[in-house]
Amino acid sequence: MIVHGSQPGAQSRASIVAFGGVLFTYALLVLALFIAPLTAAHASERSALVLTGPADGAELSQHFEYALDPDWKLRVTDFIGSSAIKMQPVLGSVPDFGYTNSKVWLRIHIVNKSTKIIDWRFLAHVVFTQQMAIYKISSDGAVKTLVDLKEDSPFAARAIPYPQIVAPFDLAFGDEATFVVSYYAMGASRHSMSIETPDSLMQEARVNSAKSFAFYGMMLVMIVLAAVAFVTLRQFVFVAYAGYFMSIFLFVAQADGMAFQYIWSAFPQFNSMAAVVIGSSAMVFGGLFSMSFLQTGRYHPVTHRLLQLVIFSVLALDVILWATDPKLLNRVLVYMVVVSALSFLIAGLVAARTRFREVGFYVLAWGASLIPACLYTVRFAFGIQLTSITPFDAIRLALVVDALMMGLAIFDRYNHLRQS
Repeated sequence: MIVHGSQPGAQSRASIVAFGGVLFTYALLVLALFIAPLTAAHASERSALVLTGPADGAELSQHFEYALDPDWKLRVTDFIGSSAIKMQPVLGSVPDFGYTNSKVWLRIHIVNKSTKIIDWRFLAHVVFTQQMAIYKISSDGAVKTLVDLKEDSPFAARAIPYPQIVAPFDLAFGDEATFVVSYYAMGASRHSMSIETPDSLMQEARVNSAKSFAFYGMMLVMIVLAAVAFVTLRQFVFVAYAGYFMSIFLFVAQADGMAFQYIWSAFPQFNSMAAVVIGSSAMVFGGLFSMSFLQTGRYHPVTHRLLQLVIFSVLALDVILWATDPKLLNRVLVYMVVVSALSFLIAGLVAARTRFREVGFYVLAWGASLIPACLYTVRFAFGIQLTSITPFDAIRLALVVDALMMGLAIFDRYNHLRQS
C-alpha cells in the first residue's frame, strides 16, 4: 500500500537543496563584499584620454574626475602628486552638479598620440561664468595657467576672442599632461567641454555664426516692420510686439555669447544678471502684447487678471530675490518661462472660443512659442539634453515661426477689423 505524504528521503533532499541555496547565496554575498571595493576603486581611477584628433564632450566626460569645494579652500596644487585629494568619476555625458554653491573642480589626464597636431584648444561650451580657471600640469609637475577669468574680467581678457571660453595649449606627440578646471556659476553648473584643434574650432565657429546671424537677421526684420507699423498706425500692440522680440533677440544673443563679445564687452558684471533682466523683459512684454492683442480688459476680464498676475509675479520675483538670492532667482525664472508661455496660450484659447477668426494666428504663435519655452526649461531645470538637435537650434527655429505667426496675427486681425 502506498501512503501519500512526506517521505524521509524527500525531506532530506529538500533540506540539502535548501542548505545548498543558502550556501550559494552566502558565497555570492562574500564575493560581492570583496569585489565591490575593487570595482569602486577601479571606477575611481579614470584612464587617460588619448588624443588623435578633436574629442567631444561625451568623450571627455568618460575621463573626467571631480571634487566639489563648498568652502572654496582648494587650490590647483591640491590635485597634484601623491598627496592629491580624492576625486570621484563624472557620471553622465556632461559634468552636471545642479545649482550648487560649491566651486567645481575637474581633472583629466591627456596623452597626445597624433603625429601631426601639436597646437590644441581646450573649449568650455559656456559663454560666461562667474569664475573659470583652466590649468595645465606637465609631467614634471610644472603648473601653467591657461585661463583665469573672474566675474569682472572683460571680454578682452580671454586668451582667444571667441564667444565661448577657449584655452589654447601645446602638447607634442607622445607628451602627456594633466588638466584641472575650476569654475563657479550663478546658474546651472552643467557645462560641456571638448578638445579642439584650430581647424575644428574654426569650422564650428563658421557654422555657429551662420546659424546665429540668419536668426538675428530675421528677427531684426520683424522688429523693424513692427516699428514702421507703430509709426503708421499708432497702436500700442506694435510696441509690445517689438519689445517682446527685441528681448528675445537679446536673450539669444546673450546665450550665444555674441552680446558679451560685441554689445557690453567692457561691462562683464552685467553678464551675471543679463539673463534675468532680458528674460524678465520678454515675459513682461509678452504679457502686454497678449493683453493688447486679445483686448482682454474688454472681452475677458478674468483672463486679463491672470495675465496681470503673471507680469506682477515676474517683477515681484526680480525685486525680492535680486539682492537676497540671485541664484534662486535664476532658477525660479527658468520655470516661469513655461508658466508665462502657457498662460499666454491659454488666454488665446479662451478668446478663440468666441473670436477664432481674429485670434487664430495668435494661438498658433504661442503654440509655437511653447516649444522653445519647454526646451529651455527641461535643458536648464532638469539637465535633459536633446541628441538629434541642440536646444538653441530648436529654440531659434521655433522663435522664427513664432515671430512670423505673431506678425500674421496682427495683420490678420486688423484686416478683419477693416473688412468688418
